[in-house]
Amino acid sequence: MSLLGFLAFAGIAQGITDPSLAAAYHDASPLASTEPQFVFNQQTPPVGLNSLMLQQSSGSISGTVYAVDGVTPLANVSVTLDGVPVGTCTDASGQFVLTAPLNTEYRVRAGGSSACSHAAYSVEWWQETTTAELAPVIFLTDVAPSVTGINFTIGLIEGGLQSTGTVAGLIYDQSFNPVLNVQVCADYSNGAHIQCVCTDGSGLYSIGNISSDTPFKVHTAGHYDGMCDTTLRYVNHTTGDLTISDLEPNMQLDLQVASGGELNGTITESAVPHDPVPNMQVCANYDGGNHIQCLCTNAQGEYSI
Repeated sequence: MSLLGFLAFAGIAQGITDPSLAAAYHDASPLASTEPQFVFNQQTPPVGLNSLMLQQSSGSISGTVYAVDGVTPLANVSVTLDGVPVGTCTDASGQFVLTAPLNTEYRVRAGGSSACSHAAYSVEWWQETTTAELAPVIFLTDVAPSVTGINFTIGLIEGGLQSTGTVAGLIYDQSFNPVLNVQVCADYSNGAHIQCVCTDGSGLYSIGNISSDTPFKVHTAGHYDGMCDTTLRYVNHTTGDLTISDLEPNMQLDLQVASGGELNGTITESAVPHDPVPNMQVCANYDGGNHIQCLCTNAQGEYSI
C-alpha cells in the first residue's frame, strides 16, 4: 500500500489554502515505486506515517464571468482548467481565482453543468470559443505568475435550471450482512462535495440533490467530519464516474465493504521548524494503483485513513 500526500486542486473551494506544497510520499520519496509497502490483517494496529511536504511555486488565473449582456456578473458558475483537476466557483461578484503550478500551459473553461449550482450554463472557453482546441493557451511563469482579466460572457441553456436526482442503496459486508451506521459520501468528479450520510438500521442510505448529467463518485467508510461510527474499520470503497439523467433520475447503487486497518500520521513542511500543514489532501492507494481513500489533514496537520 503506498501513501501519497498531494494537493488536490479540485478541492480549492473546499478549503485547501496553500497550493505551494508539492507532492511527497512517505519517507520523503518523490516516487511511488520506492515507497514502503504495508499489509494489514485483523490483528494489525494502526500504523503511523509522517511526511514532509516540499515547497513548489504556484501562480494564479483570475477574471469575471458575466451574463450575455456583458454587464451582469454571474455567481456560482463553474470555472475550470483543461487537463488538470483545478476548478472553482465564481463568487457573488462573478469573480474567480484559480491557483496552479508555474511553468505549465492552461486553457480556461467557464459554464456547463456543474457542482456550483443547479443552473445549466452554456460552455465558453477563453477567449470566446466553444472548442478547447481553439482556445488560447495561458502560460504561468516566474516572471508572470499571475494572469488577470480572463473574462467570460455566458448564458443559461434552455430550461434554465438543471434537474437533479438521487443515488440510494444498501451497504453490506463480506458476509452479505447490512452494515449499520457507516458513512457514505457523494462528490462530483471535479472534487466538489455533495453530501455524506450514515446508513440506517437496515444498512440503507440515500443521497439526493445530485445534478443530472454531471459525473460524480460515491465512496464509503470514510471518516470525514467524524460522523457516523468512527470505531468501524472498513476499507474505503470508491466507485468510478457515475451520472444520473432526466430519464433515470434515481440510481440504485449497492456497495460491499471489507474490514481493514488504519494509517495515521502528520504532514509537516520540509523547512525548519517543520510546521504542520492543515487542509492538505492525503491519499492512500493499494500497490498497483487502486484507490483507497483521500482526506484532508486537520488543523494540526494530522490525518487518519
